[in-house]
Amino acid sequence: MVRTRFDTYTVALSGTTTPVIPIYGTLAIGLQFPVVTSCQAFLQVAVQSGGPYSRVLGVDGSAQFAMTVGAGSISAILSDLKLPFSHAKVELGVAQAAIRSLQITYKL
Repeated sequence: MVRTRFDTYTVALSGTTTPVIPIYGTLAIGLQFPVVTSCQAFLQVAVQSGGPYSRVLGVDGSAQFAMTVGAGSISAILSDLKLPFSHAKVELGVAQAAIRSLQITYKL
């Protein structure tokens, strides 16, 4: 049986990363977040919550997985990554000019 979980993670004022996001056992992850300052968004992963965290390569392994995010909101579905990691963070390439709350939906 597939279950859905919903959580909110905050990027602090002038911050660039979310707190640790537990992702163990997820089949798909949906991200939705407002961005004040346009930037690239990257996904970082780790085996343990304390890190070390590193950026994820795209499915074909040729480049880092990144999303270009303009001012406003963006949503993304991360079902193709097949993440075998237990923890993640979303990294924004530019410090945000205001606090941002990222909503994440998990299919477990």
